Amino acid sequence: MTANDAACGYSESYGKAYKLPVSAGDTFEIDYSASYQPYIEIKGPDTSAGYRWATAPATSLTTFYVAPTTGNVTIYAMSNNTTPVTGSFTMKILPLLPTPCGQKARAVRH
Repeated sequence: MTANDAACGYSESYGKAYKLPVSAGDTFEIDYSASYQPYIEIKGPDTSAGYRWATAPATSLTTFYVAPTTGNVTIYAMSNNTTPVTGSFTMKILPLLPTPCGQKARAVRH
């Protein structure tokens, strides 16, 4: 992130914003790795109350989101710093598919 990127919130972070169209109930996982301490905010869709944030003390984090309504989700990929940092990042957005009929979903933490 650089000084050319947008200051977010109360200028506590600098980040890039990405919009993703979703339908109500869509679930996805975000894997975010960076050369700095990463921070993610997921808001929406659009004006809905849906919201999730995650930060990690290291250089990577994984989080998930379930869309409460249909519309556009905004994903903010940020540095968890009050000043701009220079670095690179990789972000993957992966759909979480429903389980086959008759099977119960299980949460697994790695």
